Amino acid sequence: MNKMRSILIVVLLFLSCFAQAQEVLFKGKKYMVQKVYLPDGNLRMHWNTSAKSPLRSFENVRQLLQEEGREMHFVTNGGIFKPGLVPEGLYVENGKQLVSLNLEEGRGNYYLKPNGVFYIDQQWRGAVIPSEQYLNIDTTQVKYALQSGPMLLIDGEIHPVFNPESTSRYIRSGVGVKGEDAIFVISKVPVTFYEFASFFKKIMKCDNALYLDGAISEMYQKDVSKQGRRHADFSVMISESKPLPDTLLKVKSPQKIIKDTLDVYTLSGPVQFHHQEAKYNVKGFLYSIYDQDRQGVQAVVTLMENKKTYACGVLVKTSAHAYQIKKQEALSLKDDTYQKPILLQEILLLNGRQLTSSPTGAIKEAVVVLGLSTSGNVLLLESKSPNNTYEQLVEVLKKKGCHSACVLDRGGNIALSVLSQYPNWETPIEDKTKKILVISSNQKLMHK
Repeated sequence: MNKMRSILIVVLLFLSCFAQAQEVLFKGKKYMVQKVYLPDGNLRMHWNTSAKSPLRSFENVRQLLQEEGREMHFVTNGGIFKPGLVPEGLYVENGKQLVSLNLEEGRGNYYLKPNGVFYIDQQWRGAVIPSEQYLNIDTTQVKYALQSGPMLLIDGEIHPVFNPESTSRYIRSGVGVKGEDAIFVISKVPVTFYEFASFFKKIMKCDNALYLDGAISEMYQKDVSKQGRRHADFSVMISESKPLPDTLLKVKSPQKIIKDTLDVYTLSGPVQFHHQEAKYNVKGFLYSIYDQDRQGVQAVVTLMENKKTYACGVLVKTSAHAYQIKKQEALSLKDDTYQKPILLQEILLLNGRQLTSSPTGAIKEAVVVLGLSTSGNVLLLESKSPNNTYEQLVEVLKKKGCHSACVLDRGGNIALSVLSQYPNWETPIEDKTKKILVISSNQKLMHK
């Protein structure tokens, strides 16, 4: 007894300086533990691609995150699923409920009541609760949620059905919440439900914990494991990722832009964007926009439509004068966090990185690009030569401090009008209809 107490004390002392990812020995069995500090906002849940097909593997999640300029530090499979890799119960991703709460009776671990829900709200606070209690919370504030079963711990007590004398041992994975941390655990050797729940209770000191899955469970931890076992048929997966550091940016060294083929405009003050439609061949339409508020409008640009060859961006307003570019497929347009999202075109930069799906090579036509810089500046780039390349534009954007950039329009029907070029006010719009982006500020748009 004294020996066991000493071992437990050593483990607890070890955990007091616990790294985010670690291997822990408890009663002769090894467990992998990953702590995720939720207020950092780095946890995600993943199920389907933009084409509505399951991501299936850790590698696909890694690639998805990399395209968003993020490095995967941790990933594990989450929750039991039905044929077709459909979650067995509740699933909420980025504020959108994709599968409803399942309170039915059935056979198997999932239906060993009480089962439960692991969720994170819009303020990045986490909880594990019995499924029935989910009906009592404000679900409009849920950002991510996953239902699984059974509960391992309920209010500090081990699930009443678990038998301390059981011999049914499997690899098991689960999640608990302690303070501001989500704690993910997977056993490295087969364990019983009672042994697994005991680890959450005695070592991780969780009050509530939820079983995620059994024999097929895997976990990748950047600081510990080189890779998972590459199981390729997961349903929901849960990851922690962080923005890639500047040292990992893929910086190319393109040739110089041909002289006089690129105009760069910079706006340093607080900016407002809005968009509207121009009708067929309305000469003087751009002038009429300026005439509405001569002091405010600094530039007017046409927006290309229906040429979505690459990953597209969405310009979203995050505060009174702050904007961000988001990946279209990663944005829920029903998310009230963002006001009046504006659909743009190809993403050239996102969070400081080029996406694998970003266009490369010769542009072959005129193009106008919007860039957002880390200092709050807004840039407009107009490339006039078909010999310029996307790599050259990206190099200019990076030198100007831009972290995100998107194509606004390209081709022979671009209409870019800036306040300093009065003749362009009456540029005719030749399409039957054309979307127009209006950029307003109390500061003047500066030409390079």
